[in-house]
Amino acid sequence: MEIEEIRDLFAAASEGYPQAQMFLKALKSIENQAENPLYWAYQAAGLALQARDAWNPLEKLDLVRKANTRFAEAVSEAPESVEIRFLRFSIQSNTPSILGFSAHIQEDQKQIIENINQKEVPEAMRPEIARYLLEKKLANPAQIEMLKSYLAK
Repeated sequence: MEIEEIRDLFAAASEGYPQAQMFLKALKSIENQAENPLYWAYQAAGLALQARDAWNPLEKLDLVRKANTRFAEAVSEAPESVEIRFLRFSIQSNTPSILGFSAHIQEDQKQIIENINQKEVPEAMRPEIARYLLEKKLANPAQIEMLKSYLAK
């Protein structure tokens, strides 16, 4: 499975349980990508989605911890990757702070905004990232103008 398909499935996974299950099933098909930090980040996002949908509080906490560990591994291997940072950021900014899974929000936001224009960032992701940051009201006035420029393209 190509990374573009994984991206599309992840974007749909936030819509609900059935879409999340399709994303999780797709993740199983990329387990052979063991050396790729980007795939690790998508696996971490999958663990976080499982935590969101879990009923048992202990299972929920265990999955959040596993996701946090997997994200840390991905960021450690590719600290400049805006896509990895955005995945972690989008999960952490939607996770209750009481779970202790929001420690990197500021750091990731800074990295994302400073590097959104890097050639490694897929062109199709830039408007998605900008839209997310604007909707969450997570940018200052100067950043807002810069982010809006990605929506106009």
